[in-house]
Amino acid sequence: MVETRGKCPIILVSSSSEEEIGDQSYQETEDSNSEDDDDTSNEGDNYGDDESLSGEVVGLLQEGSDLQSLKLKECKAYLRKHGLRLAGNRGDCIKRIKEHWRIKDGQGYTLYPRSSFTIDCTGDVCKGDVVLFRQKVYEKFDKVTRHGRLLGNRTVAGRVVKESYGAAKQQHTFTVEVIWSSGVNKLTPLFPLLVKGRNLYKLKTHRQRWKNETERVIVLSEKHRRGTAARLVRAMKQRNKKCLKSQNEINTRPSRMGRSSMAHFDGHGRTTSHFQPQDATSSRKATWKQNAGTNRMHSFMMREASIRAG
Repeated sequence: MVETRGKCPIILVSSSSEEEIGDQSYQETEDSNSEDDDDTSNEGDNYGDDESLSGEVVGLLQEGSDLQSLKLKECKAYLRKHGLRLAGNRGDCIKRIKEHWRIKDGQGYTLYPRSSFTIDCTGDVCKGDVVLFRQKVYEKFDKVTRHGRLLGNRTVAGRVVKESYGAAKQQHTFTVEVIWSSGVNKLTPLFPLLVKGRNLYKLKTHRQRWKNETERVIVLSEKHRRGTAARLVRAMKQRNKKCLKSQNEINTRPSRMGRSSMAHFDGHGRTTSHFQPQDATSSRKATWKQNAGTNRMHSFMMREASIRAG
């Protein structure tokens, strides 16, 4: 099931495990560069022009003309009409338009065949990887009950264009631009798919080989550094949470002060008694001390009497 919010479709039902919902849903967040500011100031008022602006872009593509003359507003009109990512500057958007035009009619299967995904990268995906993975698709998934009606499986081939660790729980999340998909509820080319790391790795993940694997090692190392930092932040948060919980328990613990230290007053505000009966253990200890003192005094008196008698 696909719900449309404005011009961008939102996937509500797909998930790679029953433990998650909405991991594959995508909400566009525009993190464009500063050079885009002049073109995006009135973007919200131009939805009515998207059809005509997108048509101009299509005309240039059909003619095989150069797209460098396009403005950012025209590029985003095309991307918005097809439910694609809007993030990036004008050059990024033009590149995305060309890629979409190249694979939109099913050419993705030919350009990125299944046989080209030869490297098992389960648990080790980074930005720039072209990956192949499988996920479960649900008709409806309830966040409370963690259950939904399973429709089937979907195989997705796509390029990882973004990966990050969430600020709240430091969970790893990938944004995958779909190249092609097969199975239940197929996705459109270059659809932005948001996938949790644990779900991406749930079933085996394979990737294509980079032209320069050394570059991938650099990207992967940078990802690992951020992962280590994210885990450290999470550990510190958990430790602080435990310390706060322990401190709250100490502050709310009932006082162990004995009843003997409590002053009692009569109706005129005068103290009636400074001492109250202690518990059994305290009374027993007091009795032992008293008996020991009496015995020592008795022994002393006996020695004095014997000295005088002698």
